[in-house]
Amino acid sequence: MKKPSFKISGISNWNNARVQKKKEKEERERQAETHTLKIITFVITLVAMALGMSLLPLFPQPLPIFLAVLVAFVTYQKPRFGMPIGGFVIGMGLLFHLAELYFISFLGDTPARVVFIVVWMTLFVVMPLLFNRYKSALAVDFGILAFVALFFEPTYFLAIPLILASAVYFKKYVGLTAVYYVLLSVPLQLMQYYQYTVLPIVQADWWTVKGSAPPLFVPLTSISQDLGSSMSQFRLYDTSKVIYDIAGQTTWIPDWQGRTIADALKQYLDSLPGILMFVVIVVGLALALIFFSRTLVKEGLIRSGDRFFPCFTATLAAALFFMLLSALQVQLAFTADVSATTMVLGIFGTLLLTLPVMFMDYSPKQRATNQEITDKAQALLNKIIAFEGQLDNVKANIPVIVSSPEGKTLVLKDAVQETLKRAAAHEFEQQELDDRFSELDKLGKDREAIEAELNSVLFEYLVFSHGEFASWVGKLKTAGLDVKTSVKVDFQKDMPLEQRIEAIKQVIGAGRDLVREVSAIADPIYGIIRPLYDPSLPQKSKAVEFAAEKLVKKEAPWIAVEALYNALNNWKRQYGAEIQETSKFLQNSLKPIANLNHQSEVLPAVFGNNTAKVLDYAKKAEGMKLLAEKRAEKEQLDLLDVVGLKDDVQGFIAMANDLLLMLYKGLVSDEETIENLLPTKDYLWEKNGSLRERLEKATDMLSNPSSYRINEIMVNLPKYLEYIDESVQTLAVYAERKEFLLNYPLAEAAINELLKEKERLLPSDLPFRPQFAAEYLRLYYTTRFGEYAFDKDNLVLTKRA
Repeated sequence: MKKPSFKISGISNWNNARVQKKKEKEERERQAETHTLKIITFVITLVAMALGMSLLPLFPQPLPIFLAVLVAFVTYQKPRFGMPIGGFVIGMGLLFHLAELYFISFLGDTPARVVFIVVWMTLFVVMPLLFNRYKSALAVDFGILAFVALFFEPTYFLAIPLILASAVYFKKYVGLTAVYYVLLSVPLQLMQYYQYTVLPIVQADWWTVKGSAPPLFVPLTSISQDLGSSMSQFRLYDTSKVIYDIAGQTTWIPDWQGRTIADALKQYLDSLPGILMFVVIVVGLALALIFFSRTLVKEGLIRSGDRFFPCFTATLAAALFFMLLSALQVQLAFTADVSATTMVLGIFGTLLLTLPVMFMDYSPKQRATNQEITDKAQALLNKIIAFEGQLDNVKANIPVIVSSPEGKTLVLKDAVQETLKRAAAHEFEQQELDDRFSELDKLGKDREAIEAELNSVLFEYLVFSHGEFASWVGKLKTAGLDVKTSVKVDFQKDMPLEQRIEAIKQVIGAGRDLVREVSAIADPIYGIIRPLYDPSLPQKSKAVEFAAEKLVKKEAPWIAVEALYNALNNWKRQYGAEIQETSKFLQNSLKPIANLNHQSEVLPAVFGNNTAKVLDYAKKAEGMKLLAEKRAEKEQLDLLDVVGLKDDVQGFIAMANDLLLMLYKGLVSDEETIENLLPTKDYLWEKNGSLRERLEKATDMLSNPSSYRINEIMVNLPKYLEYIDESVQTLAVYAERKEFLLNYPLAEAAINELLKEKERLLPSDLPFRPQFAAEYLRLYYTTRFGEYAFDKDNLVLTKRA
């Protein structure tokens, strides 16, 4: 398999890129031509074509005028199509008249004649096809007008000024002017030289006669008299006759004797070196002049040189041409019809024709093409789309109103998209393109203004948001909240838009974190107030719910912070007195539990396995007591004090309830045990009859704190807690009574044995503690009072007789 040639591929890519670049440049140059230039092209083309078709008539009048109008109109629309049509008509007219003058038949053999016809018509038709600019059409027109000027003695000197003017106005297209001038003038000038110079000379060596040198620049007034014929009517017969005349010249064999056109042509060829040297001298001097003039302009030695430099150069070139044309005729073997008047008129004519260039505005003008408009509009549209992304970012993350820049952006986007659509479809004329180019610049500035407006709005909002954040943090700290949320942002005036958006997002994010932090404080405070002070309140705090709703909707957090702050202040104002009262109740209620630390010797007997738990409660109560004393020292509680108070109150109520429940259960258990141990139902013992009821009532309330307002509980709590000491003492007594009753069966057995031996028993006779021994004797008596007598004063048990 043959490997691909990377070298050939590279050349192909380079060539394709070059062709594409050339096409784009040509399109850009064509689009840069104004509507005014089109009108000028139409008028000058009309004049040039009318004169050219009339002086080289192919059709009868007034057809050349109408054809000139049509050619000018087509050229106005499409120069590439109009000028070849005009060139074809004029070229056919030239060939027709050259055929009538038998010029073509003397050019050599048939192939040479055919080549002449083909080359001449190709140059007339194809060269305009290569260009698609109005300046190229005007350059062709100037070449035709320069040729037309040769037909009249008073105007022939204008041929050179017209060519130089073409160089000034159309620059690189001056070649078209020169080519058309040569195509039209050279054959007729050669024919005129042959008929009116060569043929009249009788001398055999005619070329030695003075004035027989071939002309380089002369009027065509003589030959113009031979060019008057044309088709009498535009019909197939006349048209075919014209074609046959031209075609017949390629095969016709002239039978002329003596001098022919070939002799005149040989004389031109003989003088060709001199003619070429003349051209070289004129062009060389002109280029040298241009070089030094440009140098002086660049160095600033000639002020405003860019304005008069083209006119000055063209005028000086005309002067050089006419002076050298007059001075070098003999030396360079050519003739020219140049007089002092001709030189002055030629120089002055060049000055007049190029003078308008001095009044043209040479400041850079924007000349746009559809492609440039498309590229520029697309670039601007991309920026607008990127800006819309920034707007969406703002709307999604920042609660600020951006309807003004958003609306302006939509209008701007529609305008740019419309321009882009029409430019891509090549719907704009050049004037519209220039206007659109300027309009895109204005739209670009509008986009910058909209971006600046958004930046200003965001800067103001950043300052506002940071101020709001700092203000609310300060207020919350003053209210007693230990706020942890903070933020640090940059306040540069000229921050990029993206950085400013991020800075605002940081502040807004910190504001929302602040809402969450305050909500986390407000919610438990409400959870204290509602159950403890006002159970009729809604289950959820409206302020906390409102703040949560604002967070979900991603709205500005400041109104949520304000709602929470106001709610906290309202709660503080409305329930502060009750909370303060609760604090005092708590302080007064802690002492009974805290004092249990000082009754450690009786606690095991009362609480048993729960003794360690009770001692822990006593220790906690001591700590709560210290905090309560600190709160009592404040004139007004802080919000955080409320949270701490809730924990203390609820913890203390639970602690008190647990203690009272333990005491209540212990009391009930001991009483039931004692009742079960009693040897008789009539036995009276140290039962605390009301304590059980009071403990039951206290534990009922403390076990269901949500059913009461907190201060209903707190006002009774000191009274309930007084039951602790009473209960401890009572349970201590009950413990002795249980011990007493548990040992009674032993005591009863001992008494029975002793009574077998004695008639009379004293407490000292029993193996028990004295207080228990006396009580055992009394209890024994109550179960057998029919058999025994008991002396309560002397504590003596005796048998009845």
